Formats: sequence, structure tokens, C-alpha cells
Amino acid sequence: MLSIPKDFNQFQQCWRTLPRHVHPLLPRKRDITPAAFGELLHHMCIGERVSADCMQLRYAGTGFENNAGFAVMGANYYEVVPKTFVGAIKRFHHNLFTTPCAAYVADHVKSTTGNHYLHHTLHLIATDDAGQPRYLVVFGLDRKPASDIGIRSQGSVGASNIKDLAYLDLGAGAPLDHISDFVARNAKAAITTNHKLLPHGTSGQDHAPVAWPQPPIRKQA
Repeated sequence: MLSIPKDFNQFQQCWRTLPRHVHPLLPRKRDITPAAFGELLHHMCIGERVSADCMQLRYAGTGFENNAGFAVMGANYYEVVPKTFVGAIKRFHHNLFTTPCAAYVADHVKSTTGNHYLHHTLHLIATDDAGQPRYLVVFGLDRKPASDIGIRSQGSVGASNIKDLAYLDLGAGAPLDHISDFVARNAKAAITTNHKLLPHGTSGQDHAPVAWPQPPIRKQA
């Protein structure tokens, strides 16, 4: 059964304590600060959804880049990954932003030194000051050997490397499709509601499904 590793408990606790000033389910990006997350920021990445074709990575901690296997800060993420994988990633991001919901992903990484490991990530959404879902916040941990200075091999970036993927319901629902042990499944996973990301004092049953209006996403010329 899919479950979020216990190593993520501290991050989930920090996320739960963030205020929800302008959106009933999501925090603002401006509230994601060193005071709120401390050393966990080293394992975080924040991207801005500038348009349907641009996920600009505004921040990437050194720990996150090391675990992910390549440098990403400042890049348009859709231009970093192989073109054959871009469509799937855009659909994944579309689901996160338009629901809105979160996701847990575990993908298999092979480094250029020959090591194999799993990169576990939580993907969450934060809003701008107007309350519109705009920022992708990713927290990642893995079992990469400390001595491995290699980068992620291009051959290990793709849909076939996703071992586990499940959307997490934050109160507005979540897609049922998920991946478990490299197999795509069209059914609800227990992990969808079995997480610790809701604000303190609430549970999944406290929220009726919320349909939050989305701003138009500009397509780049």
C-alpha cells in the first residue's frame, strides 16, 4: 500500500502550520520562509507557473538539486526534461493547479556513476497574494549515497521511471488515477486522504469539495 515515508513528517507538520490567509486550502508563497521551514528549505524547490508552457523554477535548495540529480534553479522546467516527457508533466501540473490538490511521487533515478536510488517528493500548491494558485512547491528526499557526485542520467528521466504516484486530497478532491510499483491504476489509493497536510484542527471530512476559480493561463507565442 502506498504511504508517505515517515521522513516527511517534519515537512508535513511545517506545511500544516502555515496560515491560509487568502485561500481556504492553500497557503501563500510569501509564507514559505526560513522561519517556517528552517533547514528543510535545502530540500525544497519552488516553481512559478508563468504560463501553460513555462514552469519557471525560482528557487531550488542545494539538497534538492543534489537529490534530483541535476541543477534546475532559474530554468523553465519544461525545457530541462526530455521532450517526450513534457506532455505528461504538464498534465500532472494541470491536475495539481486546477483541482487544486497535492501529490506524492517516488521515481527511480540512475546516476552517471551507476548508482540507483529512489527520489521521494511531495508536490504542493501555494498562491500569490491575490489567492490564485500559482506556485509549485516540491519537497524531496532520497537514499542517494553521500559519496555519489554524479548527476542523473538522461535515460532515467521519463514516465517509465515513476515507481509510485498518487494525488492527495486537500479538500477539493483529487484525481483517482495513480501509479503503484510502476503499474498505472485507475482507482482511488488509500494515500489520497491518508496524509498530514491539512491545516491544524481540520480533517478531510471538514471540507466540502471546493471548486476554486482559476486565472487564465497564457500560452507563450
